[in-house]
Amino acid sequence: MVMDVLQLDVSGRPQAWMTAKEAAILYACDGVAWTLGDAFHVMRGGVQRSVALQGVAREIVAQGA
Repeated sequence: MVMDVLQLDVSGRPQAWMTAKEAAILYACDGVAWTLGDAFHVMRGGVQRSVALQGVAREIVAQGA
């Protein structure tokens, strides 16, 4: 089951639905003003060579622009 993320403005009004991938990009670029609720999707990135750790994003819930 694929779930979309509801994009909100800073005041909390709904703006649009976006995919978890789009939300992850905004989150990684510091485009998230606040989050609310529980994580529903875990995205895993590549392994950083210098420390051998895999990147993980867990807090993709809501985006306020």
